[in-house]
Amino acid sequence: AIFGGVIFFATLLNLYNTIHYSVQSRRNYLGMIRAIGMKGKEVTKMYFVEVFQIFKRSYIWTAIFGGGICYGITLLFKMIMESDAAAILTINLSLNPIYILVAFGALIIVNTLISLMFALIACHNVSKKPILEVLVENR
Repeated sequence: AIFGGVIFFATLLNLYNTIHYSVQSRRNYLGMIRAIGMKGKEVTKMYFVEVFQIFKRSYIWTAIFGGGICYGITLLFKMIMESDAAAILTINLSLNPIYILVAFGALIIVNTLISLMFALIACHNVSKKPILEVLVENR
């Protein structure tokens, strides 16, 4: 669990760094589109959609690998429980497929919230500052 938490935390930091770099490298562009008339909230929405698209691609891989690993573990436990050693332990394990769907739904909700949080944090300076300050800071 600790190893998984460290990987999850490192992945979040890497994703945030990517989004932050994307915002910083596009400051001039974002300042110009704000000067044309885009509101600060729309800049945040634009980055939210970008981050969500990145997560959306990962949903497929999560379903394939996460579902495959979960199914493999279930088959392994069934095989162990059908052996003679299971008679000694008297443990009955089963996996309801609805739990996989619930976990995947929770994953989508958590990813959406993380996408929104990263977009809000990364775009805060660009969307809240006056347009001229955004354009001048790029130099």
